[in-house]
Amino acid sequence: MIGDEFPKVFPNNSERYILTPKPNASPRINTAMVFGATPGNPFLFTVATTGIRPIQFSADNLPKGLSIDLKTGIITGSVKESGNYLTTLKAKNEFGEASKELKIVIGDKIALTPPIGWNGWNSWAFDIDRGK
Repeated sequence: MIGDEFPKVFPNNSERYILTPKPNASPRINTAMVFGATPGNPFLFTVATTGIRPIQFSADNLPKGLSIDLKTGIITGSVKESGNYLTTLKAKNEFGEASKELKIVIGDKIALTPPIGWNGWNSWAFDIDRGK
């Protein structure tokens, strides 16, 4: 049969495979575009970034109560006031810089991003069904 000469590779077995191209030396922010929390509760968000380390992080227009760690890109704190806050995330290293807007939603909405993550299908594809 056509195709039988190649072994089938599935993401959940013990074999490793890499389909992602190598990242550039300059920073690239790969973070979600929206993140939410409820008022007064702890806030924890990591600016997912590729590029050669060290990278210096910053954020413009963070809501009152939040701060960003300049070395790790982790945003922590707590926001008391409900609302939508548009923040600009920045990452810079010796090879360049990047920026990306992040909408921070403080309110009673939950699951602004998928609970299993954006890439859950690749990891769980063969275990997902319609619940027979």
